[in-house]
Amino acid sequence: MSAFVINPYRFAAAAGGFAYEYLAAYTDATNLTTYTFTGVDFGAADANRHIVVGFTSRSGSNIEVVSATIGGVTATIDAANLASQNHSAILRANVTSGTSGTVSVTLNTGSSRAAIGVYRIVASGLTVVDADTAFGNASVSVTLDTGDGCVIAAAADAGSTMTWTNLTEDNDGAVEFLNYSTASDTSSSGSLTVTATSNSAGNRLAAAAYA
Repeated sequence: MSAFVINPYRFAAAAGGFAYEYLAAYTDATNLTTYTFTGVDFGAADANRHIVVGFTSRSGSNIEVVSATIGGVTATIDAANLASQNHSAILRANVTSGTSGTVSVTLNTGSSRAAIGVYRIVASGLTVVDADTAFGNASVSVTLDTGDGCVIAAAADAGSTMTWTNLTEDNDGAVEFLNYSTASDTSSSGSLTVTATSNSAGNRLAAAAYA
């Protein structure tokens, strides 16, 4: 497993009063059904700390996340797409203790490589306002219900580097034949259209809005 970090510890305050930060990205080029990322940065501990993970993977067959744990806590799969070859998902767990830990993601079938981007959100009673996925084109979009105080996290994979519209890119890298990227931002409007664009078709996008 290796780590690839762009713009570490990007802090932002949502209008609703809570804060989030991008922490780091991690990759694994091994052929696996369960990916275990150890020593993942979770930031400072807090009773209201939620770790949100953008997961991407690539295989030769239909793959999807069937379960995950973050810091030993069972994760909720907030958004995930099922499509041939590539896959993206947004995972979340309320991890109250420890400044680092393990992220484990189990798929329904073996994959060839995977990557995660990790976020920390501190909020009491964090809820999912909306979540959606898209796949198939060089440019893929989802429109999320948001509103004042929302944090949006998104993950995408494709055959080349990404360009994001309406979110700030937090990482963009490659592990073997998987190009992965995650992006995030806050929103004060009633809806937000998130777009991920690359130079090749077959993009997968997953995104969730939190308040």
